Amino acid sequence: MGSTGDIVKAIVPEGKYKGTWTGALACRKKWIFDIKNKEGVRIAQGINHKHCKVLSRVDGYEYTTECLKVDGILLMTKVTSILPWET
Repeated sequence: MGSTGDIVKAIVPEGKYKGTWTGALACRKKWIFDIKNKEGVRIAQGINHKHCKVLSRVDGYEYTTECLKVDGILLMTKVTSILPWET
């Protein structure tokens, strides 16, 4: 599935965290995850792996993206910069 730090999109059909969540994955126990936002704040807890789709895997780099819209319609997302991860 994924590992801690991967960027995921989770579509949760029911329960306390029902809805769509996008953020960094934090592994809790086997096949159960938390999702954190950019600031590291947990926004969804106890999400089953079945509801998660990996958008980007942790590879040691930090990516900045920009959404391109025309007349309010999302056309694509482009990578605007790639920086090595600071430790």
